[in-house]
Amino acid sequence: MSQKMNKLRKNPIYAVALSLLIVPALSVSAQDQAQIEADSLTFNQDQNSVAAQGNVNILYQGKSLTADDVIWDQGKDIIKADGNINLIDPDGTRTRAAHMELRDKMQNGNMERISVDLPDNARLQSPSATLQNGTLLTMSSPTYTACEPCENPEDAPFWQIRSRESVQNKTTQTVSYWHNTLDIYGLPIIYTPYFSHPTSDVKKRSGFLAPSIGSDGKLGANITTPYFIDLAPNYDITLRPQITTDEGIVLSADWRHLTTAGQYEMTLIGTEPQDELATVDGDHPFRGGILAKGELSVSDWILDFDIVEPSDDTFFDRYNISDETTLTSNAKLMRSFGQDNVSIEMVNYRYVTGGNGSTNIQHILPSVQHTRRFANPFLGGKMTLANSAIHSVRNYGYDLTELRSRLDWYTSTIDRHGLVWRVDNRLQWDGFYYNQGKHQATFQTAANDETYIANSIALNVEYPLVRFGPMATQNLKPRVQIIGAMGDNDYFTQYLRSGVAQDISPSALFRMDAPGQETSRANYGVEYSIETNSDLRAKFFVGQSYNLDKYTLASKTGYGDDESNIVSNANLSFGQFSVNTEFRLDQVDRSVLRNQTSVAYANDRFSADARYSFYETGQIGDRLEDAAYGARYRFAQNWSVRGQRQENLRTGVAVNDSLSLLYEDDCTMLEIRYTKDNTQVGNVEPSSSINIYFALRTLSELNN
Repeated sequence: MSQKMNKLRKNPIYAVALSLLIVPALSVSAQDQAQIEADSLTFNQDQNSVAAQGNVNILYQGKSLTADDVIWDQGKDIIKADGNINLIDPDGTRTRAAHMELRDKMQNGNMERISVDLPDNARLQSPSATLQNGTLLTMSSPTYTACEPCENPEDAPFWQIRSRESVQNKTTQTVSYWHNTLDIYGLPIIYTPYFSHPTSDVKKRSGFLAPSIGSDGKLGANITTPYFIDLAPNYDITLRPQITTDEGIVLSADWRHLTTAGQYEMTLIGTEPQDELATVDGDHPFRGGILAKGELSVSDWILDFDIVEPSDDTFFDRYNISDETTLTSNAKLMRSFGQDNVSIEMVNYRYVTGGNGSTNIQHILPSVQHTRRFANPFLGGKMTLANSAIHSVRNYGYDLTELRSRLDWYTSTIDRHGLVWRVDNRLQWDGFYYNQGKHQATFQTAANDETYIANSIALNVEYPLVRFGPMATQNLKPRVQIIGAMGDNDYFTQYLRSGVAQDISPSALFRMDAPGQETSRANYGVEYSIETNSDLRAKFFVGQSYNLDKYTLASKTGYGDDESNIVSNANLSFGQFSVNTEFRLDQVDRSVLRNQTSVAYANDRFSADARYSFYETGQIGDRLEDAAYGARYRFAQNWSVRGQRQENLRTGVAVNDSLSLLYEDDCTMLEIRYTKDNTQVGNVEPSSSINIYFALRTLSELNN
C-alpha cells in the first residue's frame, strides 16, 4: 500500500488529536503522553514518524523542547531537532543548542553548539555534548562565565573558565571541570586541575573565595587565597592559608556546623613565628588563637557560648585579627521551668595590654541567675523575683563572692484625663564576701563579709499629647518621675560614691537601677516628635534629675549634689539625609560635657557618614575628642572610590586611614585598599598595608 501523507496546519484540535496518535502503544501514564505543535505537521504512517516545521513545541516526559525543525521517528524513539533549540528540564534547567539528537524518551543523545543557563546569569557553553540517562551531560572543551555576552560573539568576555571536559550532574545539581584555565580577556592566567560548583540557586558553593594580596608593616607582603569546601548541607569549612614574607605561613580554618541541636562556628589560627617576630612579643615557639560561638539545645537546656582566646596578648593585633584591648569569652546555660528561668554562666575577661603575658585577667566562675514571674500578683500588677550568685577571681585585685535577691513589682493605669500612671517597687538583699589575699577592694570595709538590704519605690507620670494636621503629625510627651531609695548607710557610702553604679543619659534617666545602686531623686523631661507629609521626621528630648538624698554619686556620673547635668538627644531625617546627636550639658554654665553626633547621606552615586565623640576631662578620665569620616563616590559606571578616617582630635593624630578603589560589574569585583594603622599595642608598631581583593561572581565572594 502506498504511503499516505496527511498535512495538518497548526491548530489546538489537531495538536491534541496528533498527540493521541503518537503515544507509544505501551504507555499508560500521563507523563508518557506527548504533545506537539508547529506551524506545519506531517505524519508518515508507514514510517511511523512526524516532521514538524516552524515554531515547534513538544511536551514529553515532563520536558519542553522548542526548535525550528523536528523529525520524530517513533519507531526508533529518536528525535532530531535543528535551529534555535531550547530544552527545558522539569527542574527548570534550560539547554540551548543548534542541533540535538535525542532517544530513549529524551534520556540519551548528542548535542552540538550548546549553552546551559545557570543561576546568577552564568552560562556553560560547549561545541559538543552527550546526554546519558537524562542526568549526566558531558561536554567537551567547555567554557564557563558569569559575564554578559559581548556585542561581538567572537570577542572573549572579561573572564571565563576554559576546560578540557566538564560533567553536569542533574541529580546532584553540580558541574565538575577537569584541566582548567582562568582566562582574562582571552589570556590564560591560572591553571587548576579540577573544580566544581552547584547548579542550583544556593549560596553554598565549593571553590575559591576572593583572594587578598597585599603588604603591611606587620607581616610584609602577603597573599591569602581562601577555599570554601561544602562538605554537606549542614556543615562546611573554609581554609585560609596566608603566605607572608616576614612570618612565613599563617594557617586558619573556619568551621560551620548546623545540627539538630542548633548551630556553632569555630575559627582556628596558628603559625610558627619567624625571624625577629619569634622573640619580639616574647618567646613563643607557637602562636595561635581560637574563636568560637554558637547556640545549642541539650535536654531542654540552651547552651550559648562565645570564645575568644589567643596564645598571647599581641597575637590577634599582630596578625590583623582583632585590635580589641579587652577579650571576653563566655559560656551560658539557660532553661525555663514554667514561670521560672535559670541560667549558669562562666565569663573570662582578658585585658590585652601588649605585654608578654596578661597580668589582668578576671574570671567569673560561675554566675548563677534565677528569675520567677508571678502570674497573679496583688493589686493587678506584675511581679518578678530575681536571685543570683556570682563568684569572680582576679589576677590583680580581690576575689569576690556576691549573693543577691531582688523582688520587682509594678502596676500602671491611664486615668480619664489621659495621664499615664506607673508605680514601681524594688526590694533587694545583697551579701558580699571578699578575699583580701591580694589587694584591697576599692570600696571595701575592714570586714571580709557584709550584707545589705535596700528598697526603692518610683512614681512615674506622663501625659502623651498628639496633634494631627493636614501637613504633619506632632507628639508631645512631658514626663515626671520620683524615686525614693532606702537602705543601709554603709551600702550607699561604699557603692554609690565609687561612681560605677550610675551614669546619666537620655536613655537611663527614667530607668530604675538596683536598689543598692539608687539614690532618691526626681526626674523630669519632655519629648517632642513631628512627622510631615514631605518625609521630614524629627524627635527631640531634654531632661534632668534633681537629687533628693544626702548621698552623692561621683561627679563623672553627671548627677551632682543637687541638680544633675542636662541630658538631651535629637534625631532628624529628611529624604536621604539623617543626623543623630546625644549630649550632656553642665547644669550651671551649660557647657558641653559629652557629645556624640552622627551624620549620614546617600544617593545613587554618593554616600557619606561622619561620627563625632567628645568627653570633657573627668567624664571618663582624660579629655577625649575623636571623629570618624567615610565617603564613597561612584565616578563611572563600574568604578567607585571609598575613603575612611578615624582621628583623635585632641592630639591631631589620625588613628586609622583607609582608601579603596573599587570596580564592580555583572561578573567581577575588585578592590585595591590602602590602610594605615597608627595605634601601638605593646611591641606591635603602627603599620601601613596595601591589599588587593579580587572576586569572580558565582565563584567567589568579596566582602566590602
